[in-house]
Amino acid sequence: MGIFASKFDPETDLLDLKGKVAVVTGGNAGIGYWTVLGLRRRGAKVYLGARSEEKARAAVVQMDVEEGLGEVVIFSIDLEHPSSAKAAALWIMEREARLDVLVNNAGRIPSPPYVLTKEGMSITMVTNFLSPFLFTCTISPLLEAAAKEPGSDVRVITVSSEMHTLVSNPKYDSIEAFNQTLGSETSYYGAVKRYGLSKLAGVLHSQEMQRRYNAENIPITCISLHPGRVRTDTAISDVAKLPIAMIGQIFMRWTFYTPEQGSYTTLFAAASKTVGEDREKYKAAWLEPYDKIGRPGPLAKDEVLANTLWKTSVDILQDVYKIEV
Repeated sequence: MGIFASKFDPETDLLDLKGKVAVVTGGNAGIGYWTVLGLRRRGAKVYLGARSEEKARAAVVQMDVEEGLGEVVIFSIDLEHPSSAKAAALWIMEREARLDVLVNNAGRIPSPPYVLTKEGMSITMVTNFLSPFLFTCTISPLLEAAAKEPGSDVRVITVSSEMHTLVSNPKYDSIEAFNQTLGSETSYYGAVKRYGLSKLAGVLHSQEMQRRYNAENIPITCISLHPGRVRTDTAISDVAKLPIAMIGQIFMRWTFYTPEQGSYTTLFAAASKTVGEDREKYKAAWLEPYDKIGRPGPLAKDEVLANTLWKTSVDILQDVYKIEV
């Protein structure tokens, strides 16, 4: 795989982040853990978001065997509940005046059966898109404040998936559209399609954010990415349930990235010198491991679809959750 042949080194190819503030959701495990550690190694103060405070603290203890890391602050966020995302963003805003890097990393993997939240919304769409959308919109004033500073380099990173290309004819114009089953409610295939629908929404949001920042001449770089196929603990656990588990595990060991390698694309997007030197090139970019500007699915560039998604998201948050955006 290409990443093994690259010369990319997160310890030397990333910016000096001393004095910078970053937020990473889902930072206690997998790609998120290594993203937090990579940013801290470069001196950033990192807010690590997780559902479980216990797991977050255990992750920090593991990181802190190294010396010279930037400060880390744990905060609670449960993306199954938009109210938690809103509260988390407001909590950070009470403590910081600016934010240089936002990494929307946390999410729900494809997992049957189809589940609705108590409010009647697809749990996959809420976790992978609606809550991150609200979190980003709420915390945006900190990003904009940092962008006003001389020499600023503010970035919003959306960790998506190549699976966003699996959806055809998506609609985001109603609650019913958000709640599509896209196949059997109990099959893995249906779960993958729903996952793709949520991940496409994330890419559309990243593209629309960039358009809106550009229109207001706010120098913020929005990047979405596919981190590669990564053998996270969850992925390994899922493969272990298959009838051909042994073959699957061998295949993963030889062809999938480790979580540390899986974080390289995110770290490149969030803090590489290369992006900082040519920000116009990377605005609204779709990155593939680790530094390749690829082509997202054609629907990801649909401005009408992106606008519809944004409006419907605001309406659902207001009407279903009684949350103002």
